[in-house]
Amino acid sequence: MLGRETGARGSWWQGAIVAVLAAAAIGCGVGPETGGGAPGDVETVRSALGVSWPSTGTETDVSPAFGAFFGSTVSTNGTSIAATRLPVSGSGLGTTQVWQHTTTGWLPTFSWPTQGADHHPVAVLGPSWLWIGEPCNQDTAGCAGRLYGFWFNGTSWFELVQVVSSSNAWDFGSALAWDENTQILAVAGGGSVSVYTATPSFFGFEYALSQPSSPYLGSGFGSAVAVTKNAIAVSAPGGERLVISRPRGPIQIIRSPGYVYLFGSSVTTLTGVGAEGPSGSPSFGASLSASLDGTSLAVGAGHEVGRDLTTYVYRLGSTGTWSLSNTILAPSGATGTDISVGIDNYLAITTDAPGSTTAATLQFYQLGGFLGPTLDATISLTDGVTAPVSLRAGRAIVGQPDFFGDVGYIGTYAASSAVIVAQGLGSGLTTAAAAPAAAP
Repeated sequence: MLGRETGARGSWWQGAIVAVLAAAAIGCGVGPETGGGAPGDVETVRSALGVSWPSTGTETDVSPAFGAFFGSTVSTNGTSIAATRLPVSGSGLGTTQVWQHTTTGWLPTFSWPTQGADHHPVAVLGPSWLWIGEPCNQDTAGCAGRLYGFWFNGTSWFELVQVVSSSNAWDFGSALAWDENTQILAVAGGGSVSVYTATPSFFGFEYALSQPSSPYLGSGFGSAVAVTKNAIAVSAPGGERLVISRPRGPIQIIRSPGYVYLFGSSVTTLTGVGAEGPSGSPSFGASLSASLDGTSLAVGAGHEVGRDLTTYVYRLGSTGTWSLSNTILAPSGATGTDISVGIDNYLAITTDAPGSTTAATLQFYQLGGFLGPTLDATISLTDGVTAPVSLRAGRAIVGQPDFFGDVGYIGTYAASSAVIVAQGLGSGLTTAAAAPAAAP
């Protein structure tokens, strides 16, 4: 399907109740281009030798409503941002919305209607492509998930691709990854990952990836996917197996430690702590992110034996093998098991905030240097139960879909290079000013 230009669908305002919701959201500090950060966003830590991450504005749904969970999935390519919202009634439609950064702030430029009352649609934004995964409303046989692909010609978005799961997988499109360098798209659903190639003039299926032999049932293979320089990364963060002690012993449910499979010229298996434990939350592989050049991979682990909310960073070596570069533990005192990661020169991590499962912490790290990861900033967010993060080209976007009766909002941040000055002998160094590394 080529050449059909798309535009915004639906109205910007849907009656007086929407205006009331918008006013309430703005009253809480959430509104178009606030410039002062999202509600409760406070930068509490800054490395004197690193960069700062000031807010570049917060955005609300173009049609805010209770229960829309705006920001349930987010993506950025560095100059534009995309976010999804759910319908607020069984027969309604959700949307995927795109904003472009301008000299005056974020400008909404595109909206596409999506289903997904029970399962959140997923959006992935590349330099020239927007991909939307649309799982079914119901977990029922015969209901097939969909994939949409839009190409940006510099002025407008054109719908070039529409795919319906050939196996009627209801969760087809529940996880997506796109690499514009290799033109490879990975789409999860039905217990496998479908791999496609895409150009403005061609779209084709290449092959499918399945989980290697595993003793665990319900592993969640395909919960998260990422495309690297030499492999496609697929997570299996869950799964359980039964252990029966004989004779007449108790039946135990043992949880998988979680795995990430790298499908390249061969299959490489990554894991974190690697120990089995009791049934619980998603483990190693709960979140995945690959850098734009495909040589760095971040893996978030929600719950592992002995620790929670851990981030692992892997690097691709000159010989084509992946090795663990960094292990970053949760902020001191953090509770819960919700984690999201984004990597691209920097590393962004959202976790449940210390002592709370309803608030979140956003941290930015630099990964280079002989001292290891350098913490640049710690930012307090409003909600932590769901706080997806996306990072590209020095810009980060964080979704806060549970805010204000599940109306939701998104927060945006940009890296600014620190300027270091000496304040006299013996006084040490402090950050004096910042020169933007990405347009604010």
